[in-house]
Amino acid sequence: MNLYKHLVILVTLFFVVGCDVGLDLDEEAQLNSAGQGLKNNDARTAMIKLKSTLQDSPENRNARRLLGELYLQQGDGNGAEKELLHVQRLGGSGAEISLLLAQASILQSEFDDALKYLSLPEAASAEQLAEAGLMRGDMYVALGEPQKARSAYDIAISAMPDSQWALLAGVKLLLLERSLAQALANIVVVTSQYPDSVDGWLLQGRLYLNMTDYAAAEISYRTALGATGTEQFTRLGFQARLGITQAALAQSHTAAASEQVKVLLAQLPNHVLPQYFDALLSYQTQEYNKAEERLAQILNVMERHLPSQLLMGATQYALGQYEQANVHLARVISAIPTHQQARKMLAAVHMKLQSPQEAVRILASAAADENADAELLRIVGVAAISAGDVAGGQRYLNRALAQGEDAVIRSELAKLYLGRGEYSEAIKELEEISGDGALQARMMIALTQVKQGRFDSAMAEAAALAASYPEEAIVDALMGGIHQAQGDRRKARVSYQKALAKNRLFVPALLELAKLEAEDSRFIESEQHFKQVLLVDNNNLRAFFGMAQIAESRIAESRSDLKQAIIWIERALENAPAAVEPVLVLARHYARQKKLEKAAGIVKKGIESNPNNVLLMRMDAEINFSQGNKTEAVETLKAAALSNPDNESIVLALAAMQQKS
Repeated sequence: MNLYKHLVILVTLFFVVGCDVGLDLDEEAQLNSAGQGLKNNDARTAMIKLKSTLQDSPENRNARRLLGELYLQQGDGNGAEKELLHVQRLGGSGAEISLLLAQASILQSEFDDALKYLSLPEAASAEQLAEAGLMRGDMYVALGEPQKARSAYDIAISAMPDSQWALLAGVKLLLLERSLAQALANIVVVTSQYPDSVDGWLLQGRLYLNMTDYAAAEISYRTALGATGTEQFTRLGFQARLGITQAALAQSHTAAASEQVKVLLAQLPNHVLPQYFDALLSYQTQEYNKAEERLAQILNVMERHLPSQLLMGATQYALGQYEQANVHLARVISAIPTHQQARKMLAAVHMKLQSPQEAVRILASAAADENADAELLRIVGVAAISAGDVAGGQRYLNRALAQGEDAVIRSELAKLYLGRGEYSEAIKELEEISGDGALQARMMIALTQVKQGRFDSAMAEAAALAASYPEEAIVDALMGGIHQAQGDRRKARVSYQKALAKNRLFVPALLELAKLEAEDSRFIESEQHFKQVLLVDNNNLRAFFGMAQIAESRIAESRSDLKQAIIWIERALENAPAAVEPVLVLARHYARQKKLEKAAGIVKKGIESNPNNVLLMRMDAEINFSQGNKTEAVETLKAAALSNPDNESIVLALAAMQQKS
């Protein structure tokens, strides 16, 4: 399941428009300088100069109006309202001040006050009436009152049809009717006629996002940012940067998204959206622990932020923290029962928790819809089969396949037939797979033929693969497996060696060679192969158990008694105190004998030499847990997970231990 593609959460954009700044020619020089600073979007300079002016002349209406506009530009509705109300007390009035006060109220979500301010005086111009109608419509949309929104937009259009406010209102009417294509065509006209309209470019970016044209969305948002005239923080510039980030992430343009996230966090470090996108960026780059930490910060202060709940569920799924993922995804579904992606992920979580019946229950209602998508049907089909409803699972998979060719679905159907011993049907499904899935499908065909005992056919298939994929080590490993199944160990070795000649750290070949060497009592060679596996995958269970079995085999084959063999291993440990394998063998031996304190002491010494060794830390946790020190055991695994954030086995072990605690 490609979780990321379904996790780009569209940001809610504000459609609050600004007003032009006009200056009287007879204002003093300092006020003119501040106004010019505001025109140039030099917010810091303008703020300093305006406040300095008001210290000397607190009754200066124009200075207060400009300061109020500056607060609006910065998204500070409360500060803007205070200054603009002061302007009114000083005698300032008219539609322009009312529109500014309405914007300030909207920023504070004080919609009743905003509606009051939008009742403009009779002297209001046609353009001001159009702007007020657009703002009123946007508020009604936010309040979930589409009919009132339509009426407000109609008023905006009637007031001044050719104004940018009226044209934007027309686009939003189309959005209410879900006419996305026509809305997009119209907004392109708006931005052509009004190229400096930040609101227009923001809306165009949003529409392109909805139409999944992410490259065009990014261009629109970058144009909106340029139209603000500044790289400094402004409310609309902030929205533009969020849009750029969203579009870049959707295109997997990590560097571009990261650049914007850094700016957003510097501008508003405590704002939920920059933090959310920072987490999403970490998720996309598979830095799951970093994503989890950032999301925890968000949810600590805003528990109901559903995009973060959804992303936390996906992140914890990736970390193997399935119980925790279940909690967060269940919250999303509780709030939005129709959220299919959350249901898919929650079903996948329950499959990991070995609860296929629950996975089926979660998806059953959505799967009953005749328009259910193929991915959902595949997930519920696999879950149904795992739950024992093979016939039902097959029906779901066939429905999924009917929507279009899909290698994954055919592979699942092939597995179903293999489980029922219907090898011919399995092969038929696999033979239909082409493209990127062809190699894996043809390998499955060969393995199916091995199960049938048709070794010649399997080898012929493997030989054909070798001709088609001469550089693929996995094909040589397949040949090795076929030879091994036939009992020809020599030819199996040759094939595995060929695989390693192409990729010296190819794990399947290393594991099979290690197994062959151990079976022939060639323990040194076997150990070398297992160690190479651990270089690639330092928690490979087969390699770990293989090393343990070698050590135990040496004890069993020792001519001395078991006590003497243990003494020999202890001496080996004394000579090589940093070695891990002797510690593990001895600790396991004493743990099996219920000599837990002695086992714990051996592991403790091993950790002193290898403080970050995952295998030792895990062994230490297991012994502590057996001794009843459950809290200490969990803390040990948490430390191991922190020092090895990409180690899935530690995360799984921690989840299992926490469940038992």
